[in-house]
Amino acid sequence: MAKPTPSPALQAKYDDFSAAQEIMRSLVKKQETLTASRTETDMVNTELGDVKAEEPVFKLMGKMLVRQEIGEARATISQRLNMIDRELFVFIPRGAPDAPSLQATAQNFYTLAHLLTPRLFF
Repeated sequence: MAKPTPSPALQAKYDDFSAAQEIMRSLVKKQETLTASRTETDMVNTELGDVKAEEPVFKLMGKMLVRQEIGEARATISQRLNMIDRELFVFIPRGAPDAPSLQATAQNFYTLAHLLTPRLFF
C-alpha cells in the first residue's frame, strides 16, 4: 500500500513547525547553559560576600593565580551576574521569526495534523 503524501500546504506548515522546534531546542540549550553559569557566579558572589577587605583574593587566569583587589572582584562578579540575567531574558534570536508568528505556525500545524491524521496515517 502506497504511503499518502501530504499536501504542499501541510508540508510547508510542517517545515515551518520543524524550524520552530529547532529554534526552541537551541534556546532551551542556551537557557540551561546560562542558568548553570548564573548558579556558579552566584556562588562566587556569596563567597566574596564573606571575604573581609584585608584578605587576599585570587582569580585563576589560565594556569596562574593572579591577585585581585576585592572591590574589583566584586564589581566583575556583579557585572557578570547582570549580563547573565539580561541574556536569560532573550528568547528569540536574531533572524528568527517573531514569537506570534512561531506560535501561529505551531497552532496551524497542530490543527492541520489533527484534522488530517486519519487520512495520513490510516
